[in-house]
Amino acid sequence: MRNSIVSISVTLSFTIFISAFSQLVSAHARWAIAPTDTTSNIVAPRSNSTGLKEPGPCGGIARTNNPAVLKSGDVVTVKFRETIYHNGHFRIAFSPAADANFDENVLVDSIPAVRNVKDGIYTQTITLPDIACDDCTLQLIQFMSDSQTNYYSCADIQLTATGTPTPPEEDLIAPSNANNLATTGGDSQVSIAWTNPLDDFFKVIILQDTQPITANPLNKINYELNDVIGTAKVIYSNNGESHTATGLENGVTYYYKIFTYDTSLNYATGIESFVSLAANVNNIAPSATLIAEQSQTVTTIVTQDAGNVIVQLTVNDPNPSDMHTYNWSQTDSRLIDLDTSDTNFTFNPSGLTAGMYTVGVEVSDDGVPSQSTTTTLSLQVIAPRSTTAEAPATKNTEAPTETSSSSLDFYLILTGLLFSLVRLTRKSC
Repeated sequence: MRNSIVSISVTLSFTIFISAFSQLVSAHARWAIAPTDTTSNIVAPRSNSTGLKEPGPCGGIARTNNPAVLKSGDVVTVKFRETIYHNGHFRIAFSPAADANFDENVLVDSIPAVRNVKDGIYTQTITLPDIACDDCTLQLIQFMSDSQTNYYSCADIQLTATGTPTPPEEDLIAPSNANNLATTGGDSQVSIAWTNPLDDFFKVIILQDTQPITANPLNKINYELNDVIGTAKVIYSNNGESHTATGLENGVTYYYKIFTYDTSLNYATGIESFVSLAANVNNIAPSATLIAEQSQTVTTIVTQDAGNVIVQLTVNDPNPSDMHTYNWSQTDSRLIDLDTSDTNFTFNPSGLTAGMYTVGVEVSDDGVPSQSTTTTLSLQVIAPRSTTAEAPATKNTEAPTETSSSSLDFYLILTGLLFSLVRLTRKSC
């Protein structure tokens, strides 16, 4: 035996490092020892490279001579980190020998990539196979759906036979509370921000009520959005650090309480705050802009034969709860709208006469009092651009003849005049 047998309760720590180059969508992944992990029995990767793609199953890295020794049948926790979010998922698999049969020994499949995980850290419980093996392997694959690329990383292990899996110790300790809670009221909304703890953290839930919140969530119960605890409602359940509660009533005081919890559904004691929304919020008119595109190019000069023109409306409203209606009646009546979207106006210029046209829209909100704004866009329709180049000018070979003839006539006339002048002079003498 090359290593001593590890204790029954084992925590394995791995970190996935992902990096991006230029504008390419790519990621690199590997098993690695987490810098903050204090566990003495840790599985290290075969290679520290973060870019092991094909060939699988281990990115072309051969087995080492220094496997970690673990107990077969043990339940262990693995930890890994994603530093840049990408769509996709992770898979953890096992090979009993010679890096073979990973697909037949998948330990955990389809671990989803989750946006905004705190520090990118995931934890996952796995059960090691109840067999003895000297050259077995743990494999991590990152499947990236946005680039259809797989990244591989393997760690060498040995499993000693025990015959009976060791049950994990029950986790009864809650994580620390969130901190730095800040709540800011606006027009029919409240912005909430906080900082999650670093250790033993999974998610938070936020309760909202119009009276002080006295009830707490119960451990080992998973609460979903819109669940009610006491008289408060769950308005957020995720692992981010900000949320905006919308659709609120101005002039009302709202109370909030945030509870962190771990993967064992142990809830912290919670932190709370309240916000009183102003009773009268001035309604401000929205702003609007129009841009036109033809052949996927933004332009104000429209060519008759270059395809449909799409005029797009963008609306910005400082009152986020406002809803809007759109009136395109100020548009030139010669333009026929082909679009079903309220915020687009599409027309075909092929049958239009060359000249200037106007697209105009009035945007109205439903605030109190209602406000509106109008914007227009002038477009010039031009005839199709010629695709045939003009033939180059041909040298006129007859021009010298015409020029010579004109010069000869002038010479004869001038000679005649001189001859007559000589005769007159002699006659006078």
